[in-house]
Amino acid sequence: MLKDSFNKNKFDKEWLMAIRLSAVFLVIGCLWILFSDRLVLHLFDDPLMRARLQLWKGWFFVVAVSFLLLFLIKGYLSRNRELTKSLDKSEERFRSIIEKSVSGICVTNREGIFEYVNPAYCRIYGYKSSELVGGSIAILLEEEKQQNALELHSKLFENNEKGKGIWDVVDK
Repeated sequence: MLKDSFNKNKFDKEWLMAIRLSAVFLVIGCLWILFSDRLVLHLFDDPLMRARLQLWKGWFFVVAVSFLLLFLIKGYLSRNRELTKSLDKSEERFRSIIEKSVSGICVTNREGIFEYVNPAYCRIYGYKSSELVGGSIAILLEEEKQQNALELHSKLFENNEKGKGIWDVVDK
């Protein structure tokens, strides 16, 4: 329980990357302002020339940071695209395994509504996928056992427990 609450408080990788990037920007920006101002003051006595150089160095900083952000964002988006492709490929393999499994597999939500059933599940209980998905698990149970099964199912979700309920199902 304590471990779960600790993990929720940890920063995820995206936040850490954003914090690092912001910190680097802050340090570089402060150093640029501090040292470039001192350099301009040290090298030039003419107030008009100092003003022009201050303007140019400001524009240089804005352009440099814009290009830096452009390349960092492009790199991030490229990595994100590659991860998305990898995830899609993994999901496709997983779906293929589930679809071809001889074991009946179903996914339900907290309320006991079918969100997915594989072909083996349909064969075992004699229903079509379209008859189950979107419907309650109660369709598979005798009427007097439906309420108890739905409550047990809900408790498994509420307590985030692994467990199983055993009850007699009614084939179609």
